[in-house]
Amino acid sequence: MEPIDDELKQGMADGPLIRNGFSDALKKRIGERIEEQVGRKKKQWIPWCSGFSAALIAVALLLSLDWHSSPLAELAADVSSNESMTPKSSLPLLNTTLKADPVHSAVLIGLRKDHSPVGGNQESSTYRTVLLAEEQGDLRKVAEGNGILMPYKTEFIRIVPQNIQSVDATYQKIAVSVATEKNINPVQEKVNSVKQVKLREKLVFAGNQYLSVAQTVQQKDNSKDAAFDYVWVKDVEDLTKSKLPAALAPEEEPHVSLSKLYGQSISSDLQNERGESWTITRKEGQWVPQVASYTGAIGQSQTVAQLREVPLKLPESVVSYDKLSANWSDIRRTKPDAVDAFSSPNGEMVGVVSEKDIVVYPFKSQLIPTPLLSVNLDADESIVMIQWAVDEPFVELWKQRAKLLLGK
Repeated sequence: MEPIDDELKQGMADGPLIRNGFSDALKKRIGERIEEQVGRKKKQWIPWCSGFSAALIAVALLLSLDWHSSPLAELAADVSSNESMTPKSSLPLLNTTLKADPVHSAVLIGLRKDHSPVGGNQESSTYRTVLLAEEQGDLRKVAEGNGILMPYKTEFIRIVPQNIQSVDATYQKIAVSVATEKNINPVQEKVNSVKQVKLREKLVFAGNQYLSVAQTVQQKDNSKDAAFDYVWVKDVEDLTKSKLPAALAPEEEPHVSLSKLYGQSISSDLQNERGESWTITRKEGQWVPQVASYTGAIGQSQTVAQLREVPLKLPESVVSYDKLSANWSDIRRTKPDAVDAFSSPNGEMVGVVSEKDIVVYPFKSQLIPTPLLSVNLDADESIVMIQWAVDEPFVELWKQRAKLLLGK
């Protein structure tokens, strides 16, 4: 072993270095040793000496307690940062490397399709419900069927359009009943009648114990037929007992007022001329209340419901969960044609709605742009219900009941 090697070994054996680099004496000896080697075999030994010196310096610096603060460390950082002159691409806005966890929730989605009058068919609406849940490790469409299947207390109710024929008129009503195996997948016929449609109802919202219904009523105005629009929020219990009134007077039917829902603290300007006419609609990933005002009075001219938002948050008795986990910038960056979105209560997935489909994405602190499932939408089809079950035994119960009550 060379003397310089003995000196270095002895210096290192004495303990860790406590200064930034070598001592002056040791640096002098290294320099002298290098000059001697260069003088002997200049061309042959220059690479070896340079490599050996660099190695010695690296070893000593790695052992130094002050490595991160040393000038050499700063120089190394600068060199490392300039190793390549090629600019590196910026980080993706969404992390595509994250993997989705197993799904622990299920969602019942209610959809309404509006049919324009074509041929002999009158204007009407039909409905369907799909259940999305985990099966065999993947999110799947577990069940699908006609009508709206809504969880209600400890059971399920079925909401379907009902066409009632009289001698000279047709009435399209929203019918509510307890869902049983006897009324699985009810047939939804389009209204094909030459009779005048005096009442047309369509479902706007379904959740917990309330339904929001839009009505169009044909009434006489100065001996002429005129159409009058109304919106109402109704209690499920009232609808199960509802019958077609002898005289069409929607305002006299049972309905839920804003003051009944929110109490007397509600501001007086929300008490519109229709008294308690309001509805629940979808807007930017939330269910929102809208109050109606009318351009005319009943019996005098045609009425058209003009809806405006009110500064009220729907209580849990109406919407038990309605929070959007992802922000709209991420949603639209992932799916530019998005018009609506919804999230699971446990924050594991986000459904993004466009005019043609519903695409469900995993969510882990951010939207993961790898779809779990896609559900196609028909033209003029919109969401009227989003209901969640989270964790067992509720998810498995919903799967069993939905397969039985909706079919697959």
